[in-house]
Amino acid sequence: MNCASRILPLLRDRPGQLALWTDRDGVLSYRNFGDLCARAQALATAEGLRPGDPVLLLAPPGQLLYAAISGFLALGIPVVFVEPWMPNRMIEHLVNITRPKAFVGSRMAQAWGLRIAALRKIPRWINLGKIKRQSKRDVFRVIPLDGSAPASITFTSGTAGTPKGIVRTHQYMWDLHEILSANGTRDQFAGPDLCIFPNYALFHIGTGRGSVLVPANWLDGGEKVLTKINQLPRALQPETLSCGPAFLKKLLTQPGFSGLKSVYVGGALTDRWIFESAFERWGETSFTHVYGGTEVEPVALTDARLAVKKSAEKGHFQALF
Repeated sequence: MNCASRILPLLRDRPGQLALWTDRDGVLSYRNFGDLCARAQALATAEGLRPGDPVLLLAPPGQLLYAAISGFLALGIPVVFVEPWMPNRMIEHLVNITRPKAFVGSRMAQAWGLRIAALRKIPRWINLGKIKRQSKRDVFRVIPLDGSAPASITFTSGTAGTPKGIVRTHQYMWDLHEILSANGTRDQFAGPDLCIFPNYALFHIGTGRGSVLVPANWLDGGEKVLTKINQLPRALQPETLSCGPAFLKKLLTQPGFSGLKSVYVGGALTDRWIFESAFERWGETSFTHVYGGTEVEPVALTDARLAVKKSAEKGHFQALF
């Protein structure tokens, strides 16, 4: 089994459908996404990477990042993620225990990495931009793996001590996909998801739902990006939204987005008034309150309208149900 195999039927059956839209790169169809994945695999092979060789991957969310993740996982190459704002000693720690065979990143990411001794010792440094320049390529390949093979390794912030690695296996990623998509029965909409979580955009690529990905700096100048999204062609208009309470609050101040049919709001402590204002604006829309964390997947989902109702009955100003 291989969790990346979920992409294969989508590349075959939906070549012209949206896989991803970003403000920087524009529209990426599944046909072009498959091509980028194949180029990423050709690059990995040319650099001598083999199944089981972990790589440290760092780049802004975009076409090349998702193609690299998908292409590498399909070849059995585990991906190690690091947050660049972590203290250097923590980054040194995680690099020393994961021992990546390559550091794959954007030009900016690699410039940042030069100041960290452990990163400089990684055998290969691969610029992510070389994916597009890779001319020698085959079709997107997915090799069979044992379900226990690691797919990704992420780390907690280490606020309570040394950062702890979270290993997600291919079987785990497969099962999580089944749970979040309710075996393919949840949110079967034609339009994409308006998404601020990069990991959710990756999930949507595997389900066949396109993502309109909001850049991480939406708090600074977000009005321009949201206005641009609101002016996208009808086929690219979001029908669902995955966000946190702060973004939902921001969206309440923006015109448009009348086509939202389902909204997922993550966050354990969301003020009732934010939900109540959203209920009033999008009266026919389904709202789901999601409990989870930055390093873990969602652990509980509940109808947000019910959560707000029960919290109001208890006199709570936040949705705590």
